[in-house]
Amino acid sequence: MKILILNWRDIQNPSAGGAEVLTHEVARRWVGQGHHVTLLASRFPGSADEAVLDGVQILRCGNSATVYWHAARVYRTRFRGRCDVVLDEINTLPFFTPWYVREPLVAHFNQMAREVWFSECWWPLSLVGYLLEPWWLRVYRRTPVITISDSSRRDLVALGFLPAQITVMSMGVDHAPMVSPVPPKADVPTVIFVGRLKRSKRVHDVVRAFRQVRDRCPSARLWIAGQGDRPYTQRLVRMVRALGLDEAVRFFGRVPEMQKQALMAQAHVIAVASVREGWGLIVTEANRYGTPA
Repeated sequence: MKILILNWRDIQNPSAGGAEVLTHEVARRWVGQGHHVTLLASRFPGSADEAVLDGVQILRCGNSATVYWHAARVYRTRFRGRCDVVLDEINTLPFFTPWYVREPLVAHFNQMAREVWFSECWWPLSLVGYLLEPWWLRVYRRTPVITISDSSRRDLVALGFLPAQITVMSMGVDHAPMVSPVPPKADVPTVIFVGRLKRSKRVHDVVRAFRQVRDRCPSARLWIAGQGDRPYTQRLVRMVRALGLDEAVRFFGRVPEMQKQALMAQAHVIAVASVREGWGLIVTEANRYGTPA
């Protein structure tokens, strides 16, 4: 079977997150089963227009804002009539594939953006996105849908999607730990945040909450693993200083996958404070090591 996936990012994009990890892990397993999989995504600085990773062919065009329009052109010129199924992965903005794809189509939602618009976009664009999102998602009301949680399923049903057309597929991980041997828990109470540093992840709330943890448990520490918006990261650093947490908070920046797994294994709890999250893959990853959220 020839499978075409549309997503605004691929797993090699520096801004890739849990959604892209899920996509790649599923895609490479399809390749292992004998299927041909192509992922159409946006370019990023230093990226090649074409790549192959774990047997998955990656085509890149446009940027994170224009890939939606380029995808329609590339589909018409290279894939119409040449693939068996199209998987449209919707992250904030849709590809509007029901308007032009002729092959069997499946839509994949992690979650609706809703309040995220006000954390990630400037006014009044944030309000425009918030108001238009329910309208443009209705384009998919006759399309089979996969989502990752019951909460996202309820949001879609509230928009008019039929429960029967929605399949919930949880974000899974390999059962076996990725790091071996698994390191022991840290010798002092340790909280970890893992993810992109941006306002919608509300890392600032994690820092504020940790100040209260520190008041009750002076030996506690906070690890922050990830990179993101420079102004927001600088704001977090200033906040840590202002709260007198310099010695208790460590910024690791973007870390290799194995180090990320080891840090989650050593932490006692992982903090997840996103404005909205269908489900965070890091919750499942951390739980694999006995680290609750």
